[in-house]
Amino acid sequence: MHTVSLLRSEAVKCPADNRSLHLLPCEIKYDGPADVNAYFHPVPVNEEAGFQEIVPEGTLISHFRGHRLLGVQADLPEGHRGYVFRSEDLPNHQDTYVDEDEGEESSHAEVVRWRPTTQFTKFNIWLDDGVPSTESDTVVRSLHWLQLAPLIHAPVPAQ
Repeated sequence: MHTVSLLRSEAVKCPADNRSLHLLPCEIKYDGPADVNAYFHPVPVNEEAGFQEIVPEGTLISHFRGHRLLGVQADLPEGHRGYVFRSEDLPNHQDTYVDEDEGEESSHAEVVRWRPTTQFTKFNIWLDDGVPSTESDTVVRSLHWLQLAPLIHAPVPAQ
């Protein structure tokens, strides 16, 4: 069983960071610090010598493990911030709850604390098989919900 706590952004204390956040089209089986700036060098496409394709202005290009990637910067909706969290296991702590089926107390889940490490308002989306677009990318399209939700759930005035 997991407990989820919702926090207002004012309650999350972490530094703003001007490093770039990248959403890559792959899974990397590593979870730890990496010197991204030493190995990943995005540049605007118009600065890449020998690039022959026609792409929208603002498209970025870089290479990762020998694969060419094209990217574009996406902004979070106005008034919203994103956060990067890192988990911290708390040794010798367990979540205790009442098992409704058996009516007894149970403690199966280890307690994990999530600590915010940085905040961001924009990120780069990368593709290895085409030109990314902020209009068609599923992650960016899902962010439109942040602007629609208050409108959909607002009280309707009586007529």
